[in-house]
Amino acid sequence: DDIREKILESRMSATIVFVIDLSQSVIRNLNMISRTISWISRQAYLYRDRVGIVTLKGTKSIVVQSPTSNLNLVNRKLIRLKAHGSTPLAAGLMKAIEVIKLDKKRNNNYNAGSMIILVTDGGSNIPLTVDPITKLARKQKLKDIGGLNRSIHLSIVDCLQISHQIKRERIKLVIFTPEPKLSIKTFIENVNGSYADLLTKIIDEKPDYGSKKIKDIWMMLLLKSMEEITSGNLYFIPRYYQPTKDLEKTMGSYLAEARAQIVDN
Repeated sequence: DDIREKILESRMSATIVFVIDLSQSVIRNLNMISRTISWISRQAYLYRDRVGIVTLKGTKSIVVQSPTSNLNLVNRKLIRLKAHGSTPLAAGLMKAIEVIKLDKKRNNNYNAGSMIILVTDGGSNIPLTVDPITKLARKQKLKDIGGLNRSIHLSIVDCLQISHQIKRERIKLVIFTPEPKLSIKTFIENVNGSYADLLTKIIDEKPDYGSKKIKDIWMMLLLKSMEEITSGNLYFIPRYYQPTKDLEKTMGSYLAEARAQIVDN
């Protein structure tokens, strides 16, 4: 009689923000992502989750849809997205944090779970216009920041700093990225120690970020570092596939599992 077992499930709502990279390598997966949202809409209906969309476009991030429980509206906004070249990844993550905070304030629900679902290839190349730590505006304009290598270097540092902020804010980070080449995947699997430490060591050596081999490595190391810092989850989207209900269900189950974690926390 002294043993107790929980038999009821919490119905606490969550604020979920998709941050979507509009680069060519990612945009081709939007149809599958859109179908996945349709699959998880049943969960959103049950829990009254609020879902929003932030996109990476040009040198800034754009709030395409503020958090809403109308998943059909979110789905329609996703379908209309078009490809774009640049990847201001740090700006997108910072905007997502702001959107989540604002939504909790508007709904007076500070205890609600929160999640950022990042869909990207990791090719961050646009730094923030403000320092993520001091919040002070950077004096240099993006066009004067010192070339491609300097711009990418600074954007990587920004992403790492914002990852620590996501951790402090207790926001769950889930990353979906196109599956890397086998050689890069093998390299990542054989890394000993901290991904963030290895990435920092590589960028301190000031490599040629435009080199194809170096680019593939730092992009994947950045995503693994963000996963590591935030205690998040990184999942690969197969490069070649036929959209199937099984794949959509698998992605949906990943999100359902992540959602359960933020409610439990």
